[in-house]
Amino acid sequence: LSPARNLHGNILALHFGLVPPGEEPELLAWLAAALGVNHRRGLAQVNESGTIELYFLYFALGVLYDHGLVAEAEAVMRNHYALLMH
Repeated sequence: LSPARNLHGNILALHFGLVPPGEEPELLAWLAAALGVNHRRGLAQVNESGTIELYFLYFALGVLYDHGLVAEAEAVMRNHYALLMH
């Protein structure tokens, strides 16, 4: 949705079904890729706009599961929640 590809805004747009028809596949591919590296910001202790926090994963994981991206959702969980185990 957003030209800047704001993670929070686009996750919520997908979660609440606000993405125009036809734009979901590209946005979901971008989201899965962005979430795939999001945990590295946590490891580097980067606190900047656009980093998805653990509590916000509730929405992000729901979006991935709702759109059939199960493997991606589980990889995001493993990567992010492993941070808590260190």
